[in-house]
Amino acid sequence: DGIPLTPQPRSRRRTKLSTVRQMSKATNNQTTAAIVGLGHIAQQHLAAVQTLPYAGVAAVCDRSPATAEATAQRFGIERWYVDFDQMLAETQPSVVHVTTPPSSHAMLAMRALAAGSHVIVEKPAAPSLAEVDDMLALAGRQQRSCIEDYNYVFNPEVRQLFRFIESGELGDVCHVDLFLSLDVGAVKGGAVQNES
Repeated sequence: DGIPLTPQPRSRRRTKLSTVRQMSKATNNQTTAAIVGLGHIAQQHLAAVQTLPYAGVAAVCDRSPATAEATAQRFGIERWYVDFDQMLAETQPSVVHVTTPPSSHAMLAMRALAAGSHVIVEKPAAPSLAEVDDMLALAGRQQRSCIEDYNYVFNPEVRQLFRFIESGELGDVCHVDLFLSLDVGAVKGGAVQNES
């Protein structure tokens, strides 16, 4: 099993985007996001959300008060928390990004879904298939989306790799090692700057 080698069809991606837009219409054209777990990957989520015209970050949450406060200050976010349930109750975010270590993904996603939020969870979604099944079942009962984040799948280079695989040019592919190289000189203030 595992992740299919081909990206989802464009129509499926449009469905996800239209779901986000529908969420924003339900909240007066503003989707409110909350991020829990403020390590490295959370910085990318925060920078990405802040580029969306229909979304804003309502709050951030981390077990470390210093990390939560510093992240909120760096990204201009008014509210920060160390108590996840308090954050959910007080901010009622449209969507919660779970960017904590994998062992806590299912528990936090389930609490966010139970509170009425959609969930974007970093990979792996959970340590076991049973936990993923529980998350998806709760999302269905709550009529919410629960999405595992595979952000690089739609990058042009990765899509080209999929085309090579599908064409047979690379033969039978049974394993792929990926080395990602970023121009860290272009990163300023948590977002990659376009120099053109």
